[in-house]
Amino acid sequence: MNRRSQPASLVIALALALLTVAAFLPVRHNGFILFDDPAYIARNPHVGGGLTWTGLVWAFCGTASDNWHPLTWVSHMLDVTLFGMNPAAHHLSSLLLHVVNATLLFLVLATMTGRRLPSAMVAALFAVHPLHVESVAWASERKDLLAGLFWVLTMGAYLRYARRPGAGRYATAMLCFVLGLLSKQMLVTLPFALLLLDWWPLGRHTATRGGGVRPGYRTAARLVAEKIPLFALSVAAGSVTFFVQRESGAVKGLDLIPLVPRIFNALSAYAGYLESTFWPFGLSPLYPHMGPDLSLGVVVVSLGVLLAVSLAVRLLGRNRPWLAVGWLWYLGTLLPAIGLVQVGWQAMADRYTYLPLIGVFLACSWEAGEHAGARRARQALAAAALLLIAALGALSWRQTAVWRDSVSVFEQAVATSRDNLLAEYYLGKAYRIAGNPDKAIFHLREAIRINSRYPGINAELAELLFERGDLDGAIRTYERSLQLEPESAPAHNNLGYALQQRGEPELALRHYEAALRINPRYALAHANAAAVLARLGRDSEAEEHRRFQFLTSP
Repeated sequence: MNRRSQPASLVIALALALLTVAAFLPVRHNGFILFDDPAYIARNPHVGGGLTWTGLVWAFCGTASDNWHPLTWVSHMLDVTLFGMNPAAHHLSSLLLHVVNATLLFLVLATMTGRRLPSAMVAALFAVHPLHVESVAWASERKDLLAGLFWVLTMGAYLRYARRPGAGRYATAMLCFVLGLLSKQMLVTLPFALLLLDWWPLGRHTATRGGGVRPGYRTAARLVAEKIPLFALSVAAGSVTFFVQRESGAVKGLDLIPLVPRIFNALSAYAGYLESTFWPFGLSPLYPHMGPDLSLGVVVVSLGVLLAVSLAVRLLGRNRPWLAVGWLWYLGTLLPAIGLVQVGWQAMADRYTYLPLIGVFLACSWEAGEHAGARRARQALAAAALLLIAALGALSWRQTAVWRDSVSVFEQAVATSRDNLLAEYYLGKAYRIAGNPDKAIFHLREAIRINSRYPGINAELAELLFERGDLDGAIRTYERSLQLEPESAPAHNNLGYALQQRGEPELALRHYEAALRINPRYALAHANAAAVLARLGRDSEAEEHRRFQFLTSP
């Protein structure tokens, strides 16, 4: 980007920033939701303490919420220090990061290619596409935005190195990459993306006849060797992530989801993300994994779509390198999140597209630019582009409002999918918190209908039934909960209390004792046991539990 073009580029960057803010402005009305936000922010004592030395040590040494992303924790702590637990401020911080990412993406691409308008189109699509709403409007997905920031900064630093190689410039790119990995380990594919950029638009792989290489250029082998330190960092970060998630139980074994259903789901997800890119309607906060129940017809169609696109790229891409770069970028950068290593129970998630869709936007924007030859064609193309961006921005505005609270989020998930266990469960919890027990009971029973053995649902329903005065229903549901989780101290304690209220103190005492066998420091179980023992005239035993209650109370 030369000095003459800088004012125009800055105007475009400002327009992108305003466009992004306009599309996502409803985040200022959004709160924290039940899914991950309590563990990440609202009820996390380390984050809630703000940015402190103790918090920093925990961020870098701890492995909470199935992840190790210390820079993300630091970001949340900084928000708490600056704004407290005000959800609007946390969301606006995320929006600011997304604005920065979109404008930086434009500036880096424009500098890298020397073409402002296609670069602006890529950045505009990245800025306002509805698939990116989840990353911006969900407070827990701050890690996507931080990772995106350092991804684009690494691209910019690498561009400086590629144009004038030097140890200092390479070290700068490595530092940006490390900071990205400390935000979210999905950046492990970034070295692969840099190899694609070497091919186009940087054109660094250009050999002369006789096997020689022009100054400033590299053979394919040398380009790969040049990135060995980056690939080593990727392997290390990926290993840490896999270990942490496996130890926490987030990684699902092949006994739960076998390999063939994982492959079928991966093919379906690759095609599904493409469908949502070009038809972003019916987006869901939770896409349930179908496992072996996934339709074979869906798999066949998905495979056909992927093969057709790959063939088209192969046939058309000889003189259009952006097609191959964009397609391989999409396929490669999405690979860690495609479900071959299954983390959680989702089949796919909109947030996983935050960086991979850059490849699709790149291929489409540059290909469209190739067909803008005559003035009339350029005008028509510009009008179409503006209409497209406006439509996507309107859809993002509406989708951002879906993330307003837990009820609206999980209502959307239930409405856009069939037999969505987690959506029904969390919607039941959300309605309970919102003070609508009838709807809460309905959705919790729907979740039990889908999978009666999923932990936690029966206990949640039993608590609701008890609050409604249905002691018999609560007791039956607690008993079913204990069949699934026999070592749950709260379930034993709550069942004991329900039995106590029904006039069965001896049976209640057995469950209080079971709760205390599991957790001897359970103060509430001590208190309940003391009350029953006093009622039964066993005062010395009751006094002993009262003493333990006093010692174990916080």
